[in-house]
Amino acid sequence: MKMPIKQIKALQGFMNKYGIYQHGKLASPDLEHPHSSDDQARLLQVQCRFKDYLDANWFKNKLPETLLEFASKASRTDGLFNNYRNHETGKFIEEAPGKLHDVFGRWMWALAELAASEQKLSGEAEQLFNEKLEVMSDVIVPLAGVHGFAFSINALSKRLEHLHSQGNLAVKETKRLNNLTYFLSALYKMNKARELDNWSWPEDKITYCSGRIPQALLSSSDVLFSPSYAKAGLEMLNFLINKSFQNNMFWPAGNLPEFYLRGCQKPLYYQQTCEAIVAEALQKAHKKTSNNLYLERIKDIVGWFEKGKNSRDVKLLSPEGGVYDAITDTEKLVNENQGAESRLTYLLVKSIELESQQDF
Repeated sequence: MKMPIKQIKALQGFMNKYGIYQHGKLASPDLEHPHSSDDQARLLQVQCRFKDYLDANWFKNKLPETLLEFASKASRTDGLFNNYRNHETGKFIEEAPGKLHDVFGRWMWALAELAASEQKLSGEAEQLFNEKLEVMSDVIVPLAGVHGFAFSINALSKRLEHLHSQGNLAVKETKRLNNLTYFLSALYKMNKARELDNWSWPEDKITYCSGRIPQALLSSSDVLFSPSYAKAGLEMLNFLINKSFQNNMFWPAGNLPEFYLRGCQKPLYYQQTCEAIVAEALQKAHKKTSNNLYLERIKDIVGWFEKGKNSRDVKLLSPEGGVYDAITDTEKLVNENQGAESRLTYLLVKSIELESQQDF
C-alpha cells in the first residue's frame, strides 16, 4: 500500500498553535470558523496510528502536546468537553450540554488511543480519561442520541482492550460499557421492530459517520464476549453495506436535499467523505467472521478516494495533499474545499488499510 505521507505532511500547513482548522477554502484554512474539538480528537487518533511512520518532531512530539492541551482546556465542570474554540484567542465557546455528547465520546476515544500508544503523554491522557470516566454514565445516558452512545462505547472498548492486555479486569469500566451498549442495542431492537420494512437501524434516518454505530456494538462484543451484541452489530453493518455500495462501488447516502429517511429514496449526492469511516467497522466484522467480503469493501473505499472509483469517476486527493470535502452532482464533480474532516477521515481509512494489509 502507498503510505499517505504527503497528506500527513500537508496537515502542518493547515494548523496553528491551538490545533487544526475546521474548514477549508480550497486547500487553505477558512479563518471564518473556530477550531472544533471533533477535528482535534480525530487528529490525535491519526497521530497515534501513524507515529511510527513519520519521524518529524512536529508530528511525533509537538502534536500530541498541542492536542492534549486542547482537550484539557476544553474540559468542563459538568464533565463534558466544549467543542468550539476561537482560533485567534484560544477561548472556548460555551454550548448547551445536549450538543456535546458526540464531542465527549470523540475525545474519550482519542484519549484512550493516546493512553494505549506508549508515548510520552500516555500517562496524562490516561489520567484525563479516568477523570471523565467517573461521570460518563451521568452525562451520556440522560440526553445522548445514537451517535453519542456509539462514540462513548467505542472509547470504552478501546480502553478496555488495552487494560485487558495488561491483565487488568477493569470491573468498573466493564460495567459502564455493558450499560451503554445495552442502551444502544435496545434502541436498535425497538426501532427495527416498529415496522416490517427491514430497516435494520437504530434511527429513522441515516445521517453522518454512520459506520461508527455498528462498529460500537462489534467492538463492545469483543470486549464483553457478547454474541447478541455481535449479532446486532453485524445486522446493522450489513444493512449499511446494502445502502452504501453499488456494483462493488462505494456510494454512501448523500445529504441533499436531506439525510436518508426511512421509507424514502436514498439521496445520491452530496456524498461526504466522513461516511468512509465505515471501513473501521468493516475491519472489525472481518476479524469477527473471516468473511473476505468485508475486506473487499475496504478496498472499494480506498479506491473511492484514490482511484476515482465512485459515481463521478473523480479522485478525491488534491495535488496540494488535501482531500476534497464531498462528491457532488455539479459540473465541478466535487466540493473543492479541503477541510479537516475530509483530510483526517482519509488518513483514518488508510490506517485501517495499513492494519488490514496482512489480510488482503
